[in-house]
Amino acid sequence: MENFPAFIMELVDSFLTNFTLAVIILFFGFIIGKFFGRLIQKGLHEFDLDKLAKKAGIKASLEELISTIISYTIYFFSIIMALNRVGVTSALFNILGGAVIVVALIAFFLSVRDFIPNMMGGIYLHQKKMIKEGDTIKFRAIEGVVIETNLIETKVQTKSKDIIHIPNANFTKSEIFVKRQKESK
Repeated sequence: MENFPAFIMELVDSFLTNFTLAVIILFFGFIIGKFFGRLIQKGLHEFDLDKLAKKAGIKASLEELISTIISYTIYFFSIIMALNRVGVTSALFNILGGAVIVVALIAFFLSVRDFIPNMMGGIYLHQKKMIKEGDTIKFRAIEGVVIETNLIETKVQTKSKDIIHIPNANFTKSEIFVKRQKESK
């Protein structure tokens, strides 16, 4: 070991020390996260939170959900502390931040992919006054009475009392036959 310069030995020693501390932080962080998660779940169970949630119409187990969120939050902070100890947090946060932004943009564009054409179709139908509530329409294989029309969709009730939701963008792409309801005076 005398052949290695002293600064290299210090770097290796420093890295091994930081790496060992990071592993210890992770180990205790995961133990503490599991402990507090179970403790919170038992505490919430004493208050019968799930029974109260079911009475309110919530079918999910709130006790389990809240305890899991607390456990994972502790896990997350443990991982951050361990990565900080090793010295890779800033680079990792930049990568994660970029990934979150990309995922958020993709989710946004996928969510408005159908919304915008349906909204434009709804505006077109409203301006042209093509369909009104009470009209009988035939669209493709669907025939029934319009019970509601809004910016995004039109609800049609068939003769068998089924309610069909038709996106408004479909009306701009296909033929539609409308039989107007006679207006009472």
